[in-house]
Amino acid sequence: MRVVMDEKRWLEEFARTRSDEAFARLVEANVDLVYSAARRQLGDSPDAQDATQAVFIILAKKARSLPRDVVLAGWLLRTTRYVCRNAIRQRARRRIHEQKAAEMRSEIQSVPAGCAFETISPALDEAMLSLASKDRDAVVLRYFQNCELAEVASALKTTPEAARKRVNRAVQRLADFFRERGTSIPAASLEAALIAGAVQAAPAGLTQTISSTAGSLAAASGAAGGASVALAKGALFMMNLKTNALVAASVAVLFFGGAAVFVASAKTPLPYGGAERTALAASPADVSKADALAQEGWALWGQQKFAQAETRFSAAVKLNPKLTNAWNGLGWSQMNQGNTAKARVAFERVVALEPGHAGAENGLGWISFNAGKVDESQKHFLSAANNGATAAYAGLARTYLLQSDWAKAKVWAGKLVDGGDESAKPLLEAAVAERLSDELRQEIDPPTETGAGDLQRGWQLLNKGQAAQAISLFRAAIQKNPKDANLQNGLGWALMRAGKNAEAKKAFEESIRLDPKAFGAMNGLAQILNREGKTEEAVELWKKLDAIAAQSNTTNAGTYSLAQLYLDQKKYAEAAPLFARLAKEMPDDPKVKKGLEESQSKAGL
Repeated sequence: MRVVMDEKRWLEEFARTRSDEAFARLVEANVDLVYSAARRQLGDSPDAQDATQAVFIILAKKARSLPRDVVLAGWLLRTTRYVCRNAIRQRARRRIHEQKAAEMRSEIQSVPAGCAFETISPALDEAMLSLASKDRDAVVLRYFQNCELAEVASALKTTPEAARKRVNRAVQRLADFFRERGTSIPAASLEAALIAGAVQAAPAGLTQTISSTAGSLAAASGAAGGASVALAKGALFMMNLKTNALVAASVAVLFFGGAAVFVASAKTPLPYGGAERTALAASPADVSKADALAQEGWALWGQQKFAQAETRFSAAVKLNPKLTNAWNGLGWSQMNQGNTAKARVAFERVVALEPGHAGAENGLGWISFNAGKVDESQKHFLSAANNGATAAYAGLARTYLLQSDWAKAKVWAGKLVDGGDESAKPLLEAAVAERLSDELRQEIDPPTETGAGDLQRGWQLLNKGQAAQAISLFRAAIQKNPKDANLQNGLGWALMRAGKNAEAKKAFEESIRLDPKAFGAMNGLAQILNREGKTEEAVELWKKLDAIAAQSNTTNAGTYSLAQLYLDQKKYAEAAPLFARLAKEMPDDPKVKKGLEESQSKAGL
C-alpha cells in the first residue's frame, strides 16, 4: 500500500505546489503502466512514446481537479485510452483498427496459456474501459500494480473480502468480454496473462524526458514536443473540455431574485465520461457503423448543431443498443434542445448499461437540480464527480450551499477555483463565510415552477442587456403560468432595468401576493419605493427581510440596504449594529468595513 499512499501524497503536493520533484516521482511510478497501455494500442512506435507524454501533460493540467480518493493508476489507464483513440484518428487508422477487431470476432479460438497475453493484448484496453470505474480500479491495482488484496481494499475503502469479490467479478467480466468477441480464455489464465504482460518497461530515457519537462507539460507547450501536446489537446476535448455558451446555459443556475443574472460558467466540461460498451448482439459491421455515427454526433454537438447530433446518436443506438457513448450523446443533445424528459430516459439508459457513468450521472444531476430536486441531484453529482466529471463540482458546490453544509461546499467550490474557474469564487466566498446571501441564494436556488425554462431564458436575456426581449418573454410565460411568482419577479426586475418602475412595482407586488416569501420581489419593491421617496415603506420591507435573516443569525439584502440607508441618513447609531452583523459574515468586504468604521466612529462607539 506504500506506493499507492505515496502516489496520493505526491499528487497532492504537485497539485498544491507544482513541485517538479513530486511530478517526477509520479512519472517514475506510472510511466511503465502508461507506456504499456499506449504500446498495446499504437504498436511499438514513436507514437506510443508521444502518447505517454500526452497522458502526463493531461495529468499536469488536471491534477488540481482530480477527486481526493482517485485511484491514479485507473485514471491514467482511462486517460491513455482517450489519448490513443485520438492518435488513431490522427493517423487515419480507425478503419484498420475496426477491421482487426471484426476479424477477432469472426470465430471462437481457444487460447493456449503460453500465448494468452499476446492474444488479448490488442483489445485489452477496450476491455478495461468496458468495466465500471471501481471494477477497473480493482483490476489495475491487483494485476497492473501487483497490490495485495489488503492494499486494494484500502485504496477502494472496502474490506479485503469485498475487494476479493470485486476483483474476481471484474476478471470474469473481462473473460466474458473476450469470449463474446471470439477469444475464449479462462479467468485463471487471464489473471496470469495480466500479471505477466500488462505492464512492461518503458524505453530508457522516457521517464527522464517527461520528468525533466514538468513545467512545459503543465503549460502544454515547449519541451514536451508538438506531437504530445497535440494528442493531449485532442484527448482533453474528448474528456472534459469546455464547450459553447449554449451548453453552459443548460446547466447554469441563474439569479432569480436580483438585479442581475450570474451565469455559473461559460466553461462546462464535455459530458463524456466512462466506457463505450459495444452491443453483444450487434454484428461487427453494425458496431463499426454505430461507433462512426456516434463520433459524427459528437462532432456536430461540439458545433452546437444539436438537432443534427440527435439524429446521428439516434441512428447509432438503433444499430448498437448498448453503445453508452451514443446514448450519452443522445441525452446531451436532447437536453441542449430543452427536451429534458427525453434526455432523462437516455441518461438512465446509460446508467443501466454502465452504473456510475460520469457523463450521464452529471446530466441526470443537472436535470434533477433544475427541477428543484436538490437531494436527488446531489446523489447524481457525487457519482459523476467520483468518476471524474469535473462539471459536477459546480452542482455539488451549489447543493451543499443550499443545505448550509459549508465545509463540503468549500471543498467543491475550492476545486472549481483551483481549476481556474473564476466564476466559482462567489460560491467559495460564501462557503468560507458560512453565509449565503439572498442574492446568491436566489442565483443558485433551482426553479421549481412550471415556467422554469422560460424563467432561465428570460434571465439570460436580461444578463445580456436585452431587457426588452426579456420583458416580452416573461409576459408570454406569465400568460401560460399566471400563478408563477418567479416569473412575476423576473418581469419586475426586467421592467426596472428598462426604467419602467411603475410597471415593475406591480409585477413585484403580484409576485409577493403569489408567494409571501418572495424575498427577491420584496427587495425589488423596496428599491422602487425608496426611489419614489417612499422611504418609510421601503424601510418596513427591508426590516421584514432583515428580521427573517436575524432569526437564523444571518444577514441578507434587507440588512445591507438598511445599513447603507441609515449611513446615508447619518443615523449612525442605527447603522452601526447592522454593519457589525454584516462584518461578522463579510469581514473582508471593503464597503462593509468602511461602513462599520464610519458608523461606529460617528456614533462614538
